[in-house]
Amino acid sequence: MAKKSWVVLSPRRTGSGYICSLIRGYYRHHYQTNINIIDPLDSANLNTIPEKTIVHAHDLKTFDLSGNHIQFVLSTRNLAESALSWCITFHMSGYHFYRKQFSIKKHFLNKYFDKPLITPRPFVLKPNLLIETYEQMQYWYEHIPQHIKEKSIIINYTLIETDPRLILDKLGLNEKRYDPAYFNTTVRATGQHYEWIKNWDEISEVVKNLPAHDVWQ
Repeated sequence: MAKKSWVVLSPRRTGSGYICSLIRGYYRHHYQTNINIIDPLDSANLNTIPEKTIVHAHDLKTFDLSGNHIQFVLSTRNLAESALSWCITFHMSGYHFYRKQFSIKKHFLNKYFDKPLITPRPFVLKPNLLIETYEQMQYWYEHIPQHIKEKSIIINYTLIETDPRLILDKLGLNEKRYDPAYFNTTVRATGQHYEWIKNWDEISEVVKNLPAHDVWQ
């Protein structure tokens, strides 16, 4: 088994948690082994990365980590979508939700988690908070070192919405016998933005007036 480690970087709410769980799922099914995920709270203090580890990070300092065994993955998404999702996150019961049930080679296993999918709980979003969040994420993209960008695999959120197998292809992990639907990946929380945000008419106008939303893919 390869001793590669993965560093999955994101400004938040881009599908980076999904990518991490997809890589872990592949290792479990292909190599029959667990690969450790270091979460964002712990990754901010890392000086080195052990072999066969997934580092999920949001801190720009993580770009300073180096090693021949490290594969950087940049998880990207439309800036406005990411900012809206981050503002909504504070009104949910968790950052990530997982599949409750998955199958492996026709053997079904039940798994239950303490973070069930939830129904939208509408709230009023302050326009200034959205703008501030948007600008923070924009700053993150603007300060990615060019050498990291050049050696990274870039995965845009649209691939998650299109077909997760395309993500495995980009990561060089795809084999036809492994269906990502069987992996215990994260899933999107219930509800569209307008279902969570009471003052959606006001916020949608704010979004229209923000600078260009799309980032490189």
